[in-house]
Amino acid sequence: QLNLGSYDNALGTLTLGASSTINFGSSAAAVYFADSAAAGWTGTLTVSNYTVGANTLRFGSSATALTLTQLAGISFSGHASGATIDNLGNVTPVPEPATWAMLFGCVALGYACWLRRRT
Repeated sequence: QLNLGSYDNALGTLTLGASSTINFGSSAAAVYFADSAAAGWTGTLTVSNYTVGANTLRFGSSATALTLTQLAGISFSGHASGATIDNLGNVTPVPEPATWAMLFGCVALGYACWLRRRT
């Protein structure tokens, strides 16, 4: 288990020899791994105490810094869905379906209001 505390950490590639955990603790923290797509992974990676917007988990500097298999092996405690990686290498939990439904509802409501104002 890697406990980050409230520190920023820059590390090399991440190789998993067994299921492992990264614990972000209770403060804002960041961990930066090098591109790990070529590294071997056995088991899963659990990310605990991760807060979107306050914590950073980054692999390399692109969306190809992890393989799809590695990405599928990452889970965020407290989040039902898996993980996603953006074009800068930031790994975050997949937004919950309810979040997408809420966003779609807000867009639909805004569009309806816009249409009503036009008439």
